[in-house]
Amino acid sequence: MMKKKSMLLIGLVVCFAALLLCVGCGDQESQGSQDSQESQGSNSEAQLKIQVISDSNLGEEWISQIEQGAREEITGQRADAEVGCSVIKDTTAADQILGYGLSEGFDGLLIAADTMETETAEAVAQAREQGVAVVGFSDSANNGYNTAAPEDLGKAMAQVLMAQIALQQGEDAWGQSDFGDQVGRAVLGNWTTLNSSEDQKQFVPPYVMESSKNSEGRYELNRVSLITENGDTPDGNGYNYILNTGNNYYLYPENPGQLECHWEPDGYSGSDSLKKAADDTGIDSGGNSTFLLDMNTYGYSEEYFMGTISTFEGYGAMGNEPEECFALNLASPVRVYLTDGRDILLSAIQLNAAELDTEQSLSNLANSGTVVTVTGELFEAETDHHFTPVIMNVSGVE
Repeated sequence: MMKKKSMLLIGLVVCFAALLLCVGCGDQESQGSQDSQESQGSNSEAQLKIQVISDSNLGEEWISQIEQGAREEITGQRADAEVGCSVIKDTTAADQILGYGLSEGFDGLLIAADTMETETAEAVAQAREQGVAVVGFSDSANNGYNTAAPEDLGKAMAQVLMAQIALQQGEDAWGQSDFGDQVGRAVLGNWTTLNSSEDQKQFVPPYVMESSKNSEGRYELNRVSLITENGDTPDGNGYNYILNTGNNYYLYPENPGQLECHWEPDGYSGSDSLKKAADDTGIDSGGNSTFLLDMNTYGYSEEYFMGTISTFEGYGAMGNEPEECFALNLASPVRVYLTDGRDILLSAIQLNAAELDTEQSLSNLANSGTVVTVTGELFEAETDHHFTPVIMNVSGVE
C-alpha cells in the first residue's frame, strides 16, 4: 500500500507567539500548563502528535468535553500519541493550522470550529497537501452526533482523524491489520453523487448501500454492493475501494471528502463520483422503538421501526446473480453499535420474511411509498445473503 508522502521543505514563517494560548486538554484557564508543555515536546519519541484546536466561543465546559472525547478515542487507539489542546482566541484558526500542521510538524489536527471561512479552508488544504490530516466541523465527520453531545462528537471526529492519519502515513507505520481497519473507517458514512439525482451511498465496509429518491423525495435502498478489495490508485497516491459490481472509488488523503468513481482500466465518471454527506442527527427516535441499539448487549427483544418498504438487489461475495431482497427505509435513522466496535447511523435494514403471509405483505407494500411500522428481532449479518449490517426477522407489519 501507499507510503506516507515526503514532507516538503517549506519556507513558511508563521508568527507563533499568538499560539502561546495553547492550554492543556481540560484546563482552559491555565496557559502553558504542564499537559500542554508535555504534549508539545517533552516526549519527542511518541509516534503521533495531534492537536485539538477549539473555538473559544464554544465555552470552556463544552471545549473540555470535546477534548476529553477526542483524547479518549485517540489514546485508546494509540497509547503513545501526544494530544495537545489550544483555543482560537487572540489568533486565527488558519494561523494555528499552519503552525501546528507545518511549522511544528504535527501528524493530525482536530478542529472544533467552522473551517469554511476562506483563509481557514486554504490553510486546511495546504496542511493536507503536506501530509497532515485535518478534520473539522465542515468535514461531516460527526457520525450523526452534533454539538449537543460534545464528548461523543469529539470521539466521532477523532475516529475519522485517526483513519486519515493512517492513510497519510501508510501501512508500514500502522501494521497490516490495524491499517486495514483504518482504511475501512476512512469511508464510513453517507456519500452523495455529484450529479443532479444526488443518489446516496452509505459505506459500512464491506457493504455499500446504494439508495435513490422515490417520487416523494425519500431515499429508498435499491442496491447493496460489497467492497471486495482495497488497493493503491494507479498513480500510487491514493486508495482504491473495489466493489464487486465493477465500480472503483479512489480516495486521496489530501481530499478526504470526495471519492472518484472509476471503471477499470481507464473509465472515469465525474457525475457518479461522490462527496461526503452530512449525517442526520438521529437524536429523535422518529416513531421507532429506539434510536440506539448496542448489538453487544442486545437481548433479541422485538423492536419496531417506521419507514417505507423497497426491493433492492443484493450482490453477494460469490459473484453470482444479484438477489432481490426487501428493505425497510427508516423514517428516522437508528444508531447501532456493532460487535466489532463500529458506531454507525443506519438508514435502511434488510427484512427477512420467513413466513409466507409476511412475505406477501412486504410484496404488496414494496415500492409503494406507504409508511408502515415493522416489528421483529434483529441480528448482525452472517452470510452472503445478508446485505445490511443489521437484519430484521419480521414478525409483523402494520
